[in-house]
Amino acid sequence: MKQLLKDVRDWVQYASMVYMPSPATMVAALREKSKRKDRRRRRQQTQTLCPELLEPRLVLAWVGFDNWIAEDSEGNTVQLAVSRHADDEYDDLNYSTTVWYSTSNGTATGGVDFDDTGVSITFQPYETLVYIEIDLYSETIPYDEYDENFFVTLDSASGGASIGWQDEIEVVIWDTDDAPNVFFGNGVAVDDVIIDEDEGTASFTVHLENPSAKTVTVYYAFNLTAESPLARYGIDYSPTGSSVVFQPGETCKQIVVNIEDDGIDEYDEDFYITLDYADNATVVGPEARGVIVDNDDLPIAKITVDQSSFNEGHDATFTVELSGYTEKEVIVYFYTTDITAGGDDYTQHPENEEEHEHHHQYYVVFESSQAGQSTRTQEIRIATTVDGLHEGNEDFRVTICHPEEAELHEQDYYATATIADIDPLPTISIDQVSESESSGQLQFIVTLTGASSNAITVYYDTTDGTALAGVDYTSTSGMLTFLPATDPNYTNWLPIVVPVLDDAFQEPDETFTVQLSNPSYAELSVNSQATGTIEDDDGPPEVFFSQSEFVTSEGHEVLRFFVELAVENVTTCG
Repeated sequence: MKQLLKDVRDWVQYASMVYMPSPATMVAALREKSKRKDRRRRRQQTQTLCPELLEPRLVLAWVGFDNWIAEDSEGNTVQLAVSRHADDEYDDLNYSTTVWYSTSNGTATGGVDFDDTGVSITFQPYETLVYIEIDLYSETIPYDEYDENFFVTLDSASGGASIGWQDEIEVVIWDTDDAPNVFFGNGVAVDDVIIDEDEGTASFTVHLENPSAKTVTVYYAFNLTAESPLARYGIDYSPTGSSVVFQPGETCKQIVVNIEDDGIDEYDEDFYITLDYADNATVVGPEARGVIVDNDDLPIAKITVDQSSFNEGHDATFTVELSGYTEKEVIVYFYTTDITAGGDDYTQHPENEEEHEHHHQYYVVFESSQAGQSTRTQEIRIATTVDGLHEGNEDFRVTICHPEEAELHEQDYYATATIADIDPLPTISIDQVSESESSGQLQFIVTLTGASSNAITVYYDTTDGTALAGVDYTSTSGMLTFLPATDPNYTNWLPIVVPVLDDAFQEPDETFTVQLSNPSYAELSVNSQATGTIEDDDGPPEVFFSQSEFVTSEGHEVLRFFVELAVENVTTCG
């Protein structure tokens, strides 16, 4: 065959010479002949050195812009072009060639990220380009991941073809899924995390919306400017870190915050956690709030009176003591109650608790505790009154009640003060009395000077002097009672009546005494004894002979004359 072709070529050359072509044609023919000689020489050299290169070669190339393809690109199919060509001008590729290929995993996984079931392609006669099509799979749930790759390798070929030097190519799957959202709660609303102060820690759940193949780091911080009662950073709570890390595939993490049990009564306090930013995720949704519920006991309020008694006119001082640490303002209300003292003795604050319920005007206030200040006191001062009225020591009570942000002591929630009366005792005196015997009585005036809030009593009794009880007067004793009074200038008097016996005898004036004794709520003056004088008002008696004539017989030595002393209703002969 080759010899035949050579003969044909020589004949053509001979014919051209015989028919004398144009010079230009002859030059072109000579150049073509030179080129054919050069190609033949190179072919002979190649056959000697690399005979396999003279077989049909298969070249793998990309169709598209470059070696990258988006995961969600049209058709979700990657096309890899395999070309077939021969370098010899006499090889017209008029035959079929089958090429077997295989896939191998890189970071992408066959059957998961791409279809790995293909095995071969076939070139039909004269075909120089055939495509390998490989389906790329999409996740049913968006799954953020790094760009992945796999490899396609041309393993072998039939039909006398051999695999060229470009026998493998890397296919890169470009991930188009957005980074997952990260948030508290459901990303829209966040439930408060409510913890008792003594629980020790509070946990906040951070959610990743979808799993990710990447490591996700979420950075968080605390909002220290919220308007609600704000817990103190580093005192009431403290962080255990500043970020949480989601390993690939994880969707839930906990932020743990240490809670300090400080032993101080306080309001429930809030703190806020904000997700600042994240690596490989997008922060969405509101911040989370933690509520620390205080579990400390309320402080205890009690009241004491500073001394056992207070002189009338001085303030009675009571001390309200608050025991226990608190950050709250504490208000303690109080009211007064009469015992023996009344409204004129001191400045009353509502008389009873029922009245207090409608007034809420008497109270003491404690500000929040300072450092180291576990016990604090406030004074209640109640003014007492100098009324000029002797009344004895009197008592009243102050009761604390209805504390706000505190509790009352079980026993010491009231205290009693004594008002020591400084007004002098009223005095009792009795006047001297002198009356005629015929008056029938002597009336003594007993005078009370000064007032008392109590009934005053005083006893009296008569004592013989020159007058004799039962003869000149009637013995008398008893008790006088002066009713209570409120006027300090009050003066009152009561009589003591002693009957006098009229004996019709002329006699000297006679006396007896009335003695006051044992006064109550008063004292006796220096004039506590009075003399009663019975003035005799009888005239001198008549003296006369008992008869007008006295006769005696001679021989008697004595003649008796009888003289009579005439007293009313009495005749005395002597």
